[in-house]
Amino acid sequence: DAGIDVILVKPVNASQLFDTAMQLLGAEVKPRPNKAQMASALELQLSTLAGARVLLVEDNELNQLVATELLVNAGLLVDVASDGRQAVQRVLESPQHWDIVLMDMQMPVLDGVSATREIRRVLQSDLPVIVAMTANAMPQHVEKCLDAGMQDFVSKPIAPEILWTTLTKWIAPRQPAHEAAPAIAAVQTSNSPAPWLQNLAGTQDLDTQQGLRRVMGKELSYLKMLRKFISGQRDTITQLREALVRSDWLSAERLAHTLKAVAGNIGAGRLQNHAGALEAALHQQQALVDTEPLIATADASLRAVITLLTQHLPQAAVPALVSEADKDRLAALVEQLKSLVQEDDASALDLFADNAALMKFAYPACYPQLDAALAAYDFSAALAYLQTAQA
Repeated sequence: DAGIDVILVKPVNASQLFDTAMQLLGAEVKPRPNKAQMASALELQLSTLAGARVLLVEDNELNQLVATELLVNAGLLVDVASDGRQAVQRVLESPQHWDIVLMDMQMPVLDGVSATREIRRVLQSDLPVIVAMTANAMPQHVEKCLDAGMQDFVSKPIAPEILWTTLTKWIAPRQPAHEAAPAIAAVQTSNSPAPWLQNLAGTQDLDTQQGLRRVMGKELSYLKMLRKFISGQRDTITQLREALVRSDWLSAERLAHTLKAVAGNIGAGRLQNHAGALEAALHQQQALVDTEPLIATADASLRAVITLLTQHLPQAAVPALVSEADKDRLAALVEQLKSLVQEDDASALDLFADNAALMKFAYPACYPQLDAALAAYDFSAALAYLQTAQA
């Protein structure tokens, strides 16, 4: 009634402001696609990259698990290097083999920035696309990566949509888009979450929704992440203190950095913040008397998360013996696993996790190697172990 033509509700984002201004000035404003339409378009575009070869350079097993599962589910072929030195060797051996290199920044032996500089220095042509992938997302870190010769930057914890957008930006299509692409763009949801997940939901130390988002809603993958977090981070603060006693600030900072990244992956936001504050202080090489309160705070947060997980995560029960029925089921299971790994199908990991107790009891000698091979998506090694188990 007062003559106002349009109402904008604050807070106003740039897109709303732009569209409204153009509309009032007489321009034709086409409706923007909704999230479902955008996800569908990205999924279709991503389907053109199926079969592309990715070198994932990452030293932490939990981060390897998250990134590899996302990439394999998107139809890409993934190989893992555990440090920058391995990455340099793999790239220089066959630079044309890789469609893209996803490079962590902070790693032992050789960091990602130094590895990228060495690759750029040696290779005068046939340079692969190198994208930084790290929990350090400040402008100075981005600039450092670009100066070293990286083309782009993906922050951790990894947001699947951002990773896929980056892949479609830098990898040339390998095949026509097809409508029957895997439904990777939509996070899987369960009508009835597992009891252990229900017990963890709503706790102040863990945001399970954020953690599940990193693995596209797969509860078994999330459970595996949480177990790896316990085993991999339990002694982090002890190792950090030992590094400081040796005045090894770089190792201490890297430990805090890794803790920050993996905490973000599982949805432990408070621990992520405390580890980030500690990392920043260690980067400045503050005096130990100033750093100690931050170490104590991060330690308390880490202990709280591990205690929470230890209390609620299910323990794998091992059967007392393999019955005749179990033997038949075991034979069928192994054949199914062999078929999946021969096709480089990531669902082999879920099938293996579902039947871990039976596999561990039936094949105790090769179970650890088989578990490690599947966790690293080394399907050729996994097939060899399955064949050995049957022999």
